[in-house]
Amino acid sequence: MSQLILLLKDLRPFTNVVAWVPLLGVNMASRLLEREFFPKWFQALFDWLALNPDFEEVERWYRGWKSVLPVELQANERIKAMLSRGLDLMNASLDETPLSTVMEEIRKDLNRASTTRPPSSAAGAAEQSAAREKAAKEAAKREKEREALSRPRVGRSEEMTFRETVERLAEMHGVGFMPSGRVVDGKAVFEFGSHSIYLDKNNVYKLEKAGWRPVRRCLFHRRSV
Repeated sequence: MSQLILLLKDLRPFTNVVAWVPLLGVNMASRLLEREFFPKWFQALFDWLALNPDFEEVERWYRGWKSVLPVELQANERIKAMLSRGLDLMNASLDETPLSTVMEEIRKDLNRASTTRPPSSAAGAAEQSAAREKAAKEAAKREKEREALSRPRVGRSEEMTFRETVERLAEMHGVGFMPSGRVVDGKAVFEFGSHSIYLDKNNVYKLEKAGWRPVRRCLFHRRSV
């Protein structure tokens, strides 16, 4: 990536936008890259190709830039168009098409894009709002899980021993056993296969239609043997 840094002195427009894709949304992020990053990217590529460089090195540079784009941006039509224009510039250097002609076309495309309003600002705002809401929910879920697992309880050592028994039971029957991120009466709720359960000392409570009901302990112990 040394050539990347040499040809593009200021990487902040790129790194800042990529870091905020989950909150900005793909459409907004692609527009920002088109306006703030790709003009510098095209100019750097144009200046480099004018020096008749090793084309394999140029190809590696292009693939390197493409690889650091998040997958969701690589799939965006606007970003695809920018990368395709970069290939047009590279191909022009091979078939002896004047680079300045292709570069002028690229500049015109960028100017048109910068003066065109988004087709639906409401849609962009909705996408950003949905992305923020999703990120907030995931953060809240992780926080609840941490709190449930770290909160001190009476008889914690006994509960952990029984939890290990339930974990072994799950392994024997080939079902999943993992925290769900929810809490009931201060107890962490786990997903045991398709069932929601929580452990209270040496008792297991399962969520049924009528609410949380205790499971006969002997059934768990017999199956875990």
